[in-house]
Amino acid sequence: MSSINARALVNALGGGIGLVMMGYAVQTVFWHGYQLANPTVGTVSTTPGFEAVTVGIFLLGTLVAFTGYTNALSQVEMHE
Repeated sequence: MSSINARALVNALGGGIGLVMMGYAVQTVFWHGYQLANPTVGTVSTTPGFEAVTVGIFLLGTLVAFTGYTNALSQVEMHE
């Protein structure tokens, strides 16, 4: 595997992991809201800092996905 392919693979994995982190954070917020609206479904997390941790995961995922995407785009060679 050439070094260009290895870097592309690392950037793709970084972008994918970032998207998964963002999806996890969004799903967590949706599920938390659903539990608040329907208390018979289950207990709601009352952990202090729950919102801050979820927002942190989302922002970190955004940063990882964006960095992987822009690094991959910077490796594309333009041919005229």
